[in-house]
Amino acid sequence: MAEIEAKAALPGVTKKGIHEWLLHRYPDEGLAGYNAFTQFTRKKGIAIGPQGGAEPHPRFETPPGLQLQFDWRGSIRMANRDGELFEFNVFAATLGHSRRHVYIRPNTRTADDLVRCMYLTIMRLGGVPRERVTDNMSALVTLKGARRSRVGRVWAFAKDAGFELKLGRPRSPQTRARSSRPTGSCPGSWPTRAISTGGRTSTR
Repeated sequence: MAEIEAKAALPGVTKKGIHEWLLHRYPDEGLAGYNAFTQFTRKKGIAIGPQGGAEPHPRFETPPGLQLQFDWRGSIRMANRDGELFEFNVFAATLGHSRRHVYIRPNTRTADDLVRCMYLTIMRLGGVPRERVTDNMSALVTLKGARRSRVGRVWAFAKDAGFELKLGRPRSPQTRARSSRPTGSCPGSWPTRAISTGGRTSTR
């Protein structure tokens, strides 16, 4: 009981992860299945995972081939079933019409990383949407007071690749409703895969 409560308090943990950990730790104890474990945690009042519903936001629709939204997700922390924490960055891109996602784990979040992630996204999707939308990420523009300056090589790559970069207002439906949400539902095994892939892409 105490072990389950301790695991339940870890960030990013899931009921499935705890159940798998128990099966691995006590292989000869004849532990019950996942459904029985779920009923047990409910009966004992053990809260696992985020509480409350997700914050609602409007759905922003675009026609096929028009738009791809992208964003950085920095310093993501997730725990594996043994409670070990992993911290990493993710470049997340989402097609506006189909909601298909592409995830890339860069080592840093520089302009060069952004260009590389843009290129890998094109290779993964096999095409180039006419526009890409994001908020004012530092790899795309630099801010000095109220003045905004473009990072030349990123915009040059966009021109050569045949798409238009657009800056949206932070936390608007256009910049928040798609690419910033999928990373919150990455599979539980994603931290170890992300670290071992050396920056390869993943799609959902």
